[in-house]
Amino acid sequence: MFTQSEDHTEQFKREKERLGIWFGLAAGLAFVFVLWFIDGVRLASAHAVFPWAKLVLGIIPTIGLCVLAGWLSTKLENALLSMLVWLVTGTLLCLLASHIPFEGMDLFYKWFNPELAWRTAYPFNTGVSSRFAVVLVICVAVSAIGGVFYKMLVENAHSASAKAGTIFPFIIWIAVFVSLASPIDYMLQMPLREPVVAINSLIDKKIDTFTNPLEKDDFRKSRLAALNGLDDLLTQPRHLMLSRYDSYMIMTNVSVNFGGVWVDCTVFANTETEPPAQQPVFCKEIE
Repeated sequence: MFTQSEDHTEQFKREKERLGIWFGLAAGLAFVFVLWFIDGVRLASAHAVFPWAKLVLGIIPTIGLCVLAGWLSTKLENALLSMLVWLVTGTLLCLLASHIPFEGMDLFYKWFNPELAWRTAYPFNTGVSSRFAVVLVICVAVSAIGGVFYKMLVENAHSASAKAGTIFPFIIWIAVFVSLASPIDYMLQMPLREPVVAINSLIDKKIDTFTNPLEKDDFRKSRLAALNGLDDLLTQPRHLMLSRYDSYMIMTNVSVNFGGVWVDCTVFANTETEPPAQQPVFCKEIE
């Protein structure tokens, strides 16, 4: 009888550990999807160079770290230690995700396309550091809150008699990691991505005016004048990349390769709008 009870206890432990691995996998996939998959889709649709680079750099360490944290925090029967595991995990994910768009992408270009590397500069400068400080505070807070409720969510999922009772804790846990990834994207990735999207959109609009001319006022409001003098290039195959940014990530430069001819575009982020509206200023052909 005693042996049977011990067997059941061990079985419950193994079941919870497997469940913890699934929780970790769900957390990692949610983080990757919000932070790098959506980013990759937007960049790919904007003809960006290496749109999936951040996903490639981040997916394996993120999934590995989250799965390990899920297994370890479930194995540890102490709720405080479990919370600390997720606090450390969330902080490490924040550090990783915040540096991939900068030092990570610099290294990626140097490894996979040295010819483009000299055209880019992604320093983790003072302005980026200030944004990162805010992101880090949010990450620590969200990770701590998630860690506090982790044990309860696993217990509820394990003891649920209906499938819906198992799914609901997973939904809450996924929401935690969506909340973890979203400020990183908004504060650090969006200022690097949206200028590329804006310039690609401007080029599409300019091409459309070749067959559907705009009135003078509409043309001025659309900022299409930034592309003046480049009409012969616009219909060529193109690839875009962010090349540099100022200390506050407000003024950025986007390089466009039109079939071997490079054009540099300056973009200003209007911080009076939310999110900041990306306003192309001018584009010029460069060497």
